[in-house]
Amino acid sequence: MSVRIDIAYEGQLHCSAIHGPSGTQLATDAPKDNQGKGESFSPTDLLATALGTCLVTIMGIVAQQGGMDIAGTRVQVVKEMTPPPRRIGRLEVSIVVPKDKAVRLSAEQRGKLEEASRQCPVCRSIHPDVAATRACHSVRPTERHQAGAGCEGCGSPVWLDVMSAAAPSLRPGPRLP
Repeated sequence: MSVRIDIAYEGQLHCSAIHGPSGTQLATDAPKDNQGKGESFSPTDLLATALGTCLVTIMGIVAQQGGMDIAGTRVQVVKEMTPPPRRIGRLEVSIVVPKDKAVRLSAEQRGKLEEASRQCPVCRSIHPDVAATRACHSVRPTERHQAGAGCEGCGSPVWLDVMSAAAPSLRPGPRLP
């Protein structure tokens, strides 16, 4: 299946794009740290956005098929750029399933959701030199989790994957106990 996206450069580092099937329009702007005004998503912001929305959409498909309710799940993606030559160096993703929904999930269902997140086409399309971490929590953690630690907010295990060119054997990572 192919999808047509029409893009117009409007000048002053602004672009507009139209999604062919729906006609939905979006705008981009260069970031402030790269000669832009930062008035909209930058192209690399859209990649980070694509990653987060794809992960939760794939999880949503599996949840819907399996009779699970993960509505209200939130995703946060933190994107870090490298010094010149500019590229995305790191993407840190946190997926937060609402506690009232997470407590209803069995270990088997959680495993299915975790596996679904590994099937994300965007994630599989990102170059392996980009360090990416993905953690799923049942409530927002109070601070960054350490490997093997439970979520401080709920005490439940944290599902964590680390994908990095420096550690290709960890792609995808094991489910933590």
